Amino acid sequence: MATGRTVARSKSTLKNQAANLGASLDETIEKLMGDAESIQEEPPIDSSIENQLAQAKSSRSRAENARQQIANEILGATKEVCQKLIADGEQTLERAKRS
Repeated sequence: MATGRTVARSKSTLKNQAANLGASLDETIEKLMGDAESIQEEPPIDSSIENQLAQAKSSRSRAENARQQIANEILGATKEVCQKLIADGEQTLERAKRS
């Protein structure tokens, strides 16, 4: 009968260990799911970061406006030079026709 008691204790021990393992496994799964959810949540946006982003966008806009203004000035100067060259070419052509 000692063997029967040992087997009964072993079964009882195994059942307890299985129950504990199951509970431990459930707790671990819940903890991991909670960790996964917290990772997926977006962190709150810091107002200083928003300010930096707004300043960067503003700075980029000012730079783009300055670039466009410079491009327009170059285009205007090029147009003016081309018009002078055309006028000079026409005058030279008229002089050549008269000669």
